[in-house]
Amino acid sequence: MPLGSDASAIRLDTRSLFAGLTLLLAALTLASLPRARQPSLGWILATVGLPAWLALQLVPLPAAWSAQLSPRTVELWQRFWPGPVFTCEGPAVLAGDAPSWLPVTIDPSSTWRLLFLAFATMATFLAARSVFGADERARRSLFVVVAGFTAAEAAYGLYQWAAADVRVLWRMKEAYLENATGTLINRNHFALLVYLGLGCTLTLLAARQREARERVGSADSREVGVRATLALLVGLQLAGIVASQSRAGLAGAALVVVPTLPLLLRGAGMVRAVAMAMLAMVAVPAAIFVGPGLLERLAKLPLEWTSPAGRGAVYRASMAIVQDFPLFGSGGGTFEWVFALYRNPEIQGRYDYAHNDHLQLLVETGAIGVLLTLAPAVLVLLDVLRRRRAARPAFGGTWPLAVALLAVVLHEVVDFGLRIPAHALLFGLLAGTVAGGPADAPPRSRSRAGLVVFVGAGVLLAPMAALYSLVGWPGLQDRWRWPQVPEVAHERARRLLQSWREQPVKDDRLACRAIAEEAFAQRGRPVYARYAATQAIVTQTALRAAAAVQRDPDRSELLRSQVSRSCELARQLDPWNPWIRERIMIASLDIGDLDRAAQDARQTARLSDALARRVVDTLRRAGLPPPLIGEIVGDVPSALARLLEAALDAKDSASAAALVPADIAPTPGLCSIGARIRAALAAGHGISAESFLRGCLQLAEVRDDQPVADNVRAWLAQDELRNGEIEAAATLIGEMAAGPGRTRLELEFARTTDDWEAVVSLARQLLGSRAADRDQRYRALLHSWVGEAYAQQRQLSAALREYERALELDPSRIYLQRTIDELRRGNNPHRPRVP
Repeated sequence: MPLGSDASAIRLDTRSLFAGLTLLLAALTLASLPRARQPSLGWILATVGLPAWLALQLVPLPAAWSAQLSPRTVELWQRFWPGPVFTCEGPAVLAGDAPSWLPVTIDPSSTWRLLFLAFATMATFLAARSVFGADERARRSLFVVVAGFTAAEAAYGLYQWAAADVRVLWRMKEAYLENATGTLINRNHFALLVYLGLGCTLTLLAARQREARERVGSADSREVGVRATLALLVGLQLAGIVASQSRAGLAGAALVVVPTLPLLLRGAGMVRAVAMAMLAMVAVPAAIFVGPGLLERLAKLPLEWTSPAGRGAVYRASMAIVQDFPLFGSGGGTFEWVFALYRNPEIQGRYDYAHNDHLQLLVETGAIGVLLTLAPAVLVLLDVLRRRRAARPAFGGTWPLAVALLAVVLHEVVDFGLRIPAHALLFGLLAGTVAGGPADAPPRSRSRAGLVVFVGAGVLLAPMAALYSLVGWPGLQDRWRWPQVPEVAHERARRLLQSWREQPVKDDRLACRAIAEEAFAQRGRPVYARYAATQAIVTQTALRAAAAVQRDPDRSELLRSQVSRSCELARQLDPWNPWIRERIMIASLDIGDLDRAAQDARQTARLSDALARRVVDTLRRAGLPPPLIGEIVGDVPSALARLLEAALDAKDSASAAALVPADIAPTPGLCSIGARIRAALAAGHGISAESFLRGCLQLAEVRDDQPVADNVRAWLAQDELRNGEIEAAATLIGEMAAGPGRTRLELEFARTTDDWEAVVSLARQLLGSRAADRDQRYRALLHSWVGEAYAQQRQLSAALREYERALELDPSRIYLQRTIDELRRGNNPHRPRVP
């Protein structure tokens, strides 16, 4: 069962370990097969094609040869090679010129990972075809297991959705908080997993239907129970997919269910009635409650493809990569690094996948890799045609699962589910099961030598994959220096730098070692912008250490030029990443390169509202005067808001008036960020705060910008409550979308109107929210409000419990102690209000 996501930790690359163990099991299974069940040479060659191609991408060739095969790859290696790099102790730790032998992948580390996963998936496919393809009983047992655990996934996902649980087991979710995701963090991957299990469930149902036709007489009670159970699993799986609100998942489920729906409508009357009742009991309520939200997401689909930052823009940028890497690709697993060089500035956020597995495969492996990937599918189609000529079922009675596998292939046009090892290996297992067994092949086509080579390669790669993972363990990180795992060297550099910062008496040798480790990481992945930015920060830290002990000024100048060069590399590698631009802005400020720091500050503020205010704070701490900061970030509303806040906090009305735009009319930028600040300034310019906020609300409604509109409604509603305009506040709150923000305002409204039962109910809802889980002081405030409500209702013991809990969570609320003492004496500190 997949847990968490496809992301691996620095401490242990669980993906490679999982792939390596699966590869070893599949290879040993193939080695133990009798000759009659061994795969033919054609199947072995077809399944080994993609892993062999990825292995060839890793082979170092003379740079001249690599330039002939993939000129763009060699250009990137030479352009972004980070050397020479110096430590504060003097000697160079990395040569200035790129290696004379280069592979045709721009990142060997990522290509190794994809090689392990691809080989494990192909080996699993081949082993499943040999073991399950001709064994009906074993195949059915496998389908029962898959149907059962995917139904459990669906049940857990339904619990998440129904209970509004924002956790994945013991961890907090970071996205898809209102959707069912099961033990995954991505609703689309959850839906893909569940409808694969749905294909297994419907295959079992089809087998029961086929066996029922062969029997004579009415259905017995056992048949009714089995069919009802399978129908219940189908309903549970469909309900889980609906609760995920995954559009591609719903389309995949429809593709699986529609052709197989007659299975539920056949059979004896009792069997049919019970099966349909079980299906409807679970699926229909989920569709009723989730349907409106799903329809709303479907309505946004055209905009996602046509917007400048949507999926269409990502695909167009990806096709530009294909033009530069047409045959050999940029290297397996390298999409994230190469895409940063091609995306346009409107595409925000991190794109570590293309959200189109077929297109990403073309980017990373080129046309050759795509053709080799299609080889097993071609053999499956040929086998289907051969079976049709022999008047036999194409997939041995497993056609519902075959349809589910086809749905996965179509799903991958808009997703990257098969990049997750658990999904890829399950897909390989089920695909091999429905592909037909090797017993149909003539004995002369079976090659023992080919099988030995295949198994030998798998047995060799499996421990390499495990070593690739285990080298990241803390106990081994300080002993291994494997350039193929740059994350390990990067983690060592981070820990060395952290140790240096925590030292009361600085030992600059730690910072010098951190430079060397970061340079080692860059040698393994020279096209990664974050490593270049980190190298600039680490070197700048070492430069400070060298200056503190009065090192050679010539050496300090070398380190300073190294900081500048690393910053420039980071700008070129990923010009649209605001988090990287912020880091190199800080490094540029430290070495006194104000012009480049100003450019980085402006770019960071434009790209990220979340970082814009931090940029302003950094520039202020660096000693830049407010007018100069205003010139740098004056066209970025969020950054300007931070300057205005600082001016208001300092009661510097002259500076605030100088920074406010001449035209205070509502604009999208002014309304979305810091509208209250601008309203306060507008009041000093003859414009009332309420009129400005009303203008912002009107603008947000015209633009159909629900988040901004709700923010403005919240501000207006709070003002109306303070002014005693109860009906106006109620109207504004009622127009807000459902969510924690509206619940908080409803709670304030209930306190204002003395609706104490509603106060308790709403506060309980907020106590179960994500914000309350993260903020202990906020939980304390909510408990104190519940205590107040109980006191107003003369439930003194309940009020005492709530106040004690509030004080326990936030001891700074010492004023609550007096209330608690009064309640312990049996007195009510709150005089109940008379309606």
